[in-house]
Formats: sequence, structure tokens, C-alpha cells
Amino acid sequence: ASLRRSLSDASTLTSKAQANADGANAECARLQSFVETALNDLRRDVQRGNLQVVSLDRQMNDCKEELSQVVKGQSAQLRDFSEFSRRLDVMEKSSEDSVSKSREHLRDTSKSLSERISEVEERFVT
Repeated sequence: ASLRRSLSDASTLTSKAQANADGANAECARLQSFVETALNDLRRDVQRGNLQVVSLDRQMNDCKEELSQVVKGQSAQLRDFSEFSRRLDVMEKSSEDSVSKSREHLRDTSKSLSERISEVEERFVT
């Protein structure tokens, strides 16, 4: 009788342990799905950021080209070209600094997101 009761208790504990393991496996699968979705979203955001940098580079180059054409076409009509040129240089430097800072910020953000993605992947792969 004692052996039967011990076997019954062991069987009950085994069933409970299996149910807990099944629940843990289901939760792990749910979390992994959540993390994979989040990782895909982060990758998409990084890709969009990279595309924005390319677009900003194109726009800046287009603006520089247009501005250069305007300056060439109207330079004969300007009274104080040296002042205009100085202001243009300051504006161009400021724009380049701004784009450079934006690129640097985007690279830092991309690096940070990549590191976070790696950390999250390491947690759920192991």
C-alpha cells in the first residue's frame, strides 16, 4: 500500500512537472516570437534610417549643385560677392556639420540597436 501510494504520488508529481514544463515551453515560444517580431521591427527601423541618410546625401548634393548654378549665373550681378561667398561658405559648413552630426547620430543609434539586437538574440538563443 505504501509502495502504491508512493508510485501514485510520484506519478502525480511527474504529471505536474510535465504540465509545468509544457507551460514553460509555451511561454518560451511566445516570448521568442515576441522577440523575433521586435528584432524585425528594429532591423526595419535601422534600414529606414540608412535610407534616410542616403536620401539626405542626395538632397544635399542636389541643393549644392543648384546653389552652385545660381551663384555662377548671377555672380556678375552681385555687388559684394565676397560677402555673399563668405555667407555661403558658413551656411554650407553649417549644413555639412548638421548632416555629419546626423550621420554620426544615426551610426551611433544603428550601432546601439545592433548591440541590443545581439544581446537579445544571445539571451534567447542560449
